[in-house]
Amino acid sequence: MTNDITHTIGFQLAKILKLKRRYIDKEMKALELCRTQWQTLISLNILEPCSQKDLLKYLDIDAAHLARVLETLEKNNYILREPIKDNRRSLLVKMTPHAKKHFVPLMEKTLKTENALLLKGLTLADKKTLEKILPLLVKNMKAALNDQ
Repeated sequence: MTNDITHTIGFQLAKILKLKRRYIDKEMKALELCRTQWQTLISLNILEPCSQKDLLKYLDIDAAHLARVLETLEKNNYILREPIKDNRRSLLVKMTPHAKKHFVPLMEKTLKTENALLLKGLTLADKKTLEKILPLLVKNMKAALNDQ
């Protein structure tokens, strides 16, 4: 029996995530977006509109780093930030029509291709098994962290 951590599920999942990010980095170069910028835009596409605080929690990154990323995205006409009516100290973040026109189609195409590459060679049964197992792994880790 080997004690090689590179064969553990966690290590393999981390390796897949690293490769996925590199693949998306390559595809997003066409829009001159760095990793944190495209991750922020993908997150906004899921959460939009959302507060800057909710976006920070979802991305799980440093607040100062997110502020710099949002500033760049705003300068490049990808996002808008506006005060929330009931709480002027909080900002609502949403994508601009420019982002929806230029970023979203490329993102959707990239993620669809990435998913096909990931699942290449798997049977339908394998895919269905993964669809059952992966959410359970997420649930287990959230429970370990006492995170909803």
